[in-house]
Amino acid sequence: MADSRTLPPADAARLRLLMSSLDFASLRSTRHPTGGADLFQYDLTLIRGSDHWRGTVSQASVPAALQPLLQFLAGRAASG
Repeated sequence: MADSRTLPPADAARLRLLMSSLDFASLRSTRHPTGGADLFQYDLTLIRGSDHWRGTVSQASVPAALQPLLQFLAGRAASG
């Protein structure tokens, strides 16, 4: 979980920037393609003020709009 209220200031600013660029109404869940057993699947719950989005995306078909956010989150997970 990444919460901008509890992250270091630089990370919180980056998370807010990434979240502000998302159009929740246009985001869609994706599924693993056939034969993608070794691929990651991300179950996401995104909350920005009163806007919410919940979905699952496959590593092989992450929507372009979510790629920067997932890279940021993966980097945080790997470092801590």
